[in-house]
Amino acid sequence: MKINQRLAALVCAAAAVFTQALPVTALDTEVPDTGITEEHIHSYTGVVTKEATCAEEGEMVYSCECGDSYVETIPKATSHKYGVGEVITEAACGVEGKVVYTCKICGRSYTETIPALSHQLDEGVVSKKATCTEKGIVTYTCTLCGSTFDRELPVDADAHEWGDGEVTKLPSCKEPGITTYTCTLCGTTKEEEMPRTEDHQWNEGEVTTQPTCGKAGVKTFTCEVCGLKRTEEIPATGNHYFGKAEVIKEADCTHAGLKHYVCSGCGLEIDTVVPKSAAHKFDSGKVTKEATLTEKGSITYTCTLCGKKLTKTLPKLKDISKMSISLASNNFTYDGKAKTPDVTVKDGTKVLTKGTDYTLSYTSNTNTGTGYVTIKGKGSYASSVKKAFTITAADLSGAVLSGVEKSYTYKGKGITPAVKVTLLSRTLGLGSEYTVSFTSNKAIGTAKVTVKGTGNFKGSKSVSFKIIPKKTDISKLTSTKAGRITVKWNKNSTVTGYQIVYSNDKKFASKKTATVTGAKTVSKTIKGLASGKNCYVKIRCYKTVGGTKYYSGYSAVRSIKVK
Repeated sequence: MKINQRLAALVCAAAAVFTQALPVTALDTEVPDTGITEEHIHSYTGVVTKEATCAEEGEMVYSCECGDSYVETIPKATSHKYGVGEVITEAACGVEGKVVYTCKICGRSYTETIPALSHQLDEGVVSKKATCTEKGIVTYTCTLCGSTFDRELPVDADAHEWGDGEVTKLPSCKEPGITTYTCTLCGTTKEEEMPRTEDHQWNEGEVTTQPTCGKAGVKTFTCEVCGLKRTEEIPATGNHYFGKAEVIKEADCTHAGLKHYVCSGCGLEIDTVVPKSAAHKFDSGKVTKEATLTEKGSITYTCTLCGKKLTKTLPKLKDISKMSISLASNNFTYDGKAKTPDVTVKDGTKVLTKGTDYTLSYTSNTNTGTGYVTIKGKGSYASSVKKAFTITAADLSGAVLSGVEKSYTYKGKGITPAVKVTLLSRTLGLGSEYTVSFTSNKAIGTAKVTVKGTGNFKGSKSVSFKIIPKKTDISKLTSTKAGRITVKWNKNSTVTGYQIVYSNDKKFASKKTATVTGAKTVSKTIKGLASGKNCYVKIRCYKTVGGTKYYSGYSAVRSIKVK
């Protein structure tokens, strides 16, 4: 198409040149009219004169308004004109179908697959019911192809087949009965309630209201099963019922008595005289002769009404010291409290009563040693006897020692902290209850304080404490070269060496140490430090005793900026 356009343009250009080249004469001869008065540029418009198809090429004609034209070929179409397709195999349940599509122009065709149909199942029919022991079956039929499918129904725990039932509990007037049914398939049981009966089992009855001379009584019957009660009337009697008499006046050895009766049925009241009795009213008696361990005594009782006297013999007193006497415990440990062991006194098999047959008193029963309890006879018993028991000293091993610090600074002389000893919920007394001694308490190392019981206490207990070197101080801290500092300190001639601790953190969260051996060395240069940062330094002394290092407290912290 572009070539044809160029040819047309060349033709138009040649015509223009030709016109300019015509000779012009001197005469005013007219130039022949060529129809071209100025330069012409074609403008083409295309029209499809033949449609391209998948079988043949097409044509398009391009025309200019000047009448010039040219033809271009349209390439064959790449797309076909297919119809709706022809089904050659119908799709069915589980089987694919096929459809063929053919071009209406060139006859070209292709085949597509029709997806297989899914079964269209109906609602299904139960062909076997599920029970409590077996699964059931439901059968579904495809409404398209008629195929059938079985699916299991789960076991139905409630689908029991109950028998006729058995009465396992008879009903009564109080409680319903029970009928038990058993599944013939799985043996599961269920119970159904039977209504109560109206038949009661009455007992022989109880007279709840006694009949009287003028009033009927009541007899109450109770069902022995449900407790229901019913009553029956007891006819009134013709006899009076006199209950317990009220004594208006007691009969005694000198006077007749009087009793008052009231009929519980009709309220009739009568009084009866009670004749004099032979019973005297004796006083508590008076001892007319004291009984002793060797002789019997006597006691005389006097009637307060008639003055008659009655004398009785008092038996000889028994010697309490000859009774069987035992203490609940014969040994005690001192606890600062008085010991009062219980005492058992027996007269043969008879156990005597404290306060009635004897009294107790205790002596020497608080502090360590021998304590005593005195049993003194009383009433029918005389004399006295003393029984001993032992109070042993309390052991100081259970004491709490306080007042001793974990460490003390070396002084060049014995260190004797005041120790406080606590036992039995009180503070013990130095000298009267314990003594104190010290070992290894002058030199640097581990010392010990020992308390030893005395008086009411025995045994001992110790506590250790450390004697540590005196502290030293940093006398000078300098940094004259990059990455290093020099530490100087005061000499401590009693130690083995010094330990320097340094860090860029003033709280010494991360730190390093440098150990200096020898008491005479009093300076140390530390290298490899970070330049431009602050370095914090502290120092402490140590002394090695028996392979153990004893450290002093730290000096005050000094800081310097490292060059």
